[in-house]
Amino acid sequence: MKTLFPLLISICAAVHTAWADWSIHTEFYVVTLAKKQAAALMPELRDDANIDAAFAKLERLVTAGEAHAVATLTGRCDAGGKLESKQVDEVKYASEWEPAKPVGDGKVPAVALNPTMFDVREVGVRFSAESAVSPDGQTLRLKTEESHVRLIGWSEVEAARLPDDSKVTLKQPQFSISRHAGSISLKSGKRALLGVHAVPGKPDEVELFILRGWTTPAAK
Repeated sequence: MKTLFPLLISICAAVHTAWADWSIHTEFYVVTLAKKQAAALMPELRDDANIDAAFAKLERLVTAGEAHAVATLTGRCDAGGKLESKQVDEVKYASEWEPAKPVGDGKVPAVALNPTMFDVREVGVRFSAESAVSPDGQTLRLKTEESHVRLIGWSEVEAARLPDDSKVTLKQPQFSISRHAGSISLKSGKRALLGVHAVPGKPDEVELFILRGWTTPAAK
C-alpha cells in the first residue's frame, strides 16, 4: 500500500508563557479530487463527529488513484509559540531590463535585452499557525494561515520593438493562489476542514485544506 502523504520538516519559533506545559503538533493536508466525490464527503467533513471517517474515505480514494495527495505539512511547537511548515520550489525570473540595444551588423534586425532585476516566487504549499492551548491540554486554539501557490503558465510581454516595428517579447510567469486564514478551536487529536478551493485549469476538481492538531506534555 503506498504512502498517502510525504512527511515534511517544519520550523518552529516558540514564545514561552507561564502556562506553556504542552507541545502542539499539527498535520496540514492538501488533497484534490473530483467535485462529485467531494460533495458526497462534505457533510461528514463538516461534522466534528464524522470527519475522521470521511478522512479515511479520502485515504482510500488516494490509494485507488481517484484523489491526489498534494502535500502533508507537519509542525510542532510549544503552546504559545508559532510554527511554520512549507513544501515549495523557487521560480526565478527577470522583472526589469535595460533599454534594448541594437546588436549585429544591422542586416538582420536584432536587439540585446539585459536583465537588471530578478524576482523569486515560492511555488507550493505553506502552513503557519500561532498557538495556544487550554490548561488541561485538551483544546487547541490556533490562528492559521495556509496557501497553495501554483505556476500555471507563462505569458508573453512586449519588451522592445525592432527597427521594422516588429515586437520583441519575453515570457513572464503566471501564478494562481488558494489561500485561507482564520482562527479555530480544535479538540486534541481531531481534524477540521479549513477550506475548499477551485483547482486552476480543472473545473471538475476541488482542493481541500484539512488540519489535524494534538497536544503532548512539553519537554522539561
